[in-house]
Amino acid sequence: MKGTNAWRARSDQPRTVYIKSSIAAAKIQIADFLEAAQQVGAENRSSSGQVGVLYVLRCLAMKDEVYKVGWTSSSAEQRARELSSATGVPVAFAVANAWHHSDPEALEKGVHAMLSPYRLNESREFFKLNYPALKAIIEAEITRSNLH
Repeated sequence: MKGTNAWRARSDQPRTVYIKSSIAAAKIQIADFLEAAQQVGAENRSSSGQVGVLYVLRCLAMKDEVYKVGWTSSSAEQRARELSSATGVPVAFAVANAWHHSDPEALEKGVHAMLSPYRLNESREFFKLNYPALKAIIEAEITRSNLH
């Protein structure tokens, strides 16, 4: 067997280099790193009592009355953009409402406990109920959490 690289472009001629997959892999690694850094920063900020946001998002391509309820240390709009950039989402998420809170992580846990009968999947933050009922549950939990 003869070991030659005659099929490769010669070094004195122009050649095509395909780097798309390397760039895509690097972008994913960077996105994962930034997300992890944001989570660590959010955990540190929430434990120090810095204000965050409890948000309600809606993806119009999903069934009627399905909402995502979560919290973020940035803005609800930024979180919607982050979620909308995923390839598994057919259309962008829209912000239905957002509430600033001194401990959004604890507020989210309380709201999720109240919303547990409406949860679609135990490992996801999606709930199926009408918006007025959802808003009433969230505002009741905010009032309750502010009393403690």
